[in-house]
Amino acid sequence: MTKVIGITGGIATGKSTVSNFLKENGYQLIDADEMVHELQEPEQSLYNAIKENFGPAFFNDDKSINRQKLSDFVFSNPENLAKLSEIQNRVINEELENRRNQAVAFDQKNNGGNGIIFMDIPLLFEGNFTYFDEVWLVYVPFEIQLKRLMARNDLSDEQARSRIESQMSIEEKKLLTDKIIDNSASIENTKEQIKKLLKGSGENF
Repeated sequence: MTKVIGITGGIATGKSTVSNFLKENGYQLIDADEMVHELQEPEQSLYNAIKENFGPAFFNDDKSINRQKLSDFVFSNPENLAKLSEIQNRVINEELENRRNQAVAFDQKNNGGNGIIFMDIPLLFEGNFTYFDEVWLVYVPFEIQLKRLMARNDLSDEQARSRIESQMSIEEKKLLTDKIIDNSASIENTKEQIKKLLKGSGENF
C-alpha cells in the first residue's frame, strides 16, 4: 500500500533541503508552497479568493499579487493573518487532497502501490491536514531558526521574531510529529538522517 508522508517544519528550518534531496532521489513530492503559487496566478482559485476578501490594493499593474505588500499587511495584524490563513486553508486543503489522490493512483498503477509519496506542507499542523501515514519534522532550535531567517530575508530581529511567532512553535510541533530530522548541523548530516529514515521505511539506501 502506498505510504504518504508529510514533511513540515517552521519558517527557515530547512524543509527545502529535505524536499530537494527526496526529489533528486526520484520520490514523488507534492510541494504546498509551489502549489499555492500556482493557485495565486490570475483567475486561479486562491487568486480570486484573495481579491474578493482583501480588495485590489494588493495587486500589481500586471494583475499579479503583490506578495510583499500582502505579506507586510497580514503580518502586521493577527486578525489579517487569521483571515488569510482561513482563506488559504480552505482552498489549499481541497487541492492538496486532489493531488494526493492523483499521486497515490500513479504509484498504484506504476509501482504496485509499494512506493512513498511525500507532501511538503509548511503549516501542516496549523491547517489540520490529515492525509498522512507519518509526519516528519525538519527541526532546528529557535535561536538558529531566528538567525537563519534574519540572514535569509534580511530582516531585523523584531521582524523575524514576528514571523516565527505567527506559526505554531517548533517545540510544540516536536510533540506532534512522528519522526524528527535535526537540521542544525551540516547538509550532509541532514541527508544521512533522511537516508536512515528511508531505510526504516523499507527503502534501499
